Amino acid sequence: MKSAAEKTKVQSGTCRDGQYDNSRGGLQDPAGTLPDEKKKRILEKARELYNQSGSKGEVPEVCFNLKGRAAGQWRMTGGQEQLRFNPQAFVLDWDAHFPATVAHEIAHSLVYRDHGPRGARPHGPEWQARMRAFGCEPRVTHDTPLPGRKMKTHDYACDCRHHLLSARRHHLIQRKHYRYQCRQCGATLRLGNNTRGAAD
Repeated sequence: MKSAAEKTKVQSGTCRDGQYDNSRGGLQDPAGTLPDEKKKRILEKARELYNQSGSKGEVPEVCFNLKGRAAGQWRMTGGQEQLRFNPQAFVLDWDAHFPATVAHEIAHSLVYRDHGPRGARPHGPEWQARMRAFGCEPRVTHDTPLPGRKMKTHDYACDCRHHLLSARRHHLIQRKHYRYQCRQCGATLRLGNNTRGAAD
């Protein structure tokens, strides 16, 4: 097993395993561990697709630390491109995600390189053309049943029942002094006890 901060350099791309652990700033292994041979195939496919496109930039860092229902993500972090993949998606249904999910995220990267941050819609005609050039159907969603992120909820009460509010709404109430009212009785919601009721 690799150490928390260890990185593996694979030709012109960088691979990183695990998820960020905000309490320690390190990396942890994800729940759905993808074999190294398959990670290598994803990195090789990424390099091949960038070369096929004639892109002048290097292959961005590739991370296998995405969680939740998304199978892949392209993003800019601190002015650097990054490709993130959900290892569980590839473990559950390799054929559905390789190479389609890899091509999907690289197509986003190439559209950004060609048109800038506001030059094209995320899944617009430019992105669709890139996907077709890669020999992939320009699908926006996938069918792999991935578990969503577990969202923390907070118990609030009104005069008629309990409400489960998201962490965001709880923060707005506690820190920004927002007020939410029950749609049924009209009473302002107040922080409740541990009893779980219907979600609003």
